[in-house]
Amino acid sequence: MPDIKPLYIIWSDIIFGKDKIEFDVKRLKTILRPVTIKGAIESLNLIKDEYFNRLYAKKLFKLSFQQGELVQTPEASPGWPRLLDAIMK
Repeated sequence: MPDIKPLYIIWSDIIFGKDKIEFDVKRLKTILRPVTIKGAIESLNLIKDEYFNRLYAKKLFKLSFQQGELVQTPEASPGWPRLLDAIMK
């Protein structure tokens, strides 16, 4: 079984799409698969800097990936529930 790779995600790494988020490859230097989040919309990208960075500026989200796929267990990705909570508020 391939190793699980932990990454620290910041708001600028996240790209919102319709019912999904993607992870920007520029800073992370690795290709990751999009994650389905029902209710996510592209227009969140327009307020990402003003809203998410202002309210959650110092937040790093530890997420783990296995073969580019997010491991959504709280043990592997403790930042995932916090990230979802911030998006869905």
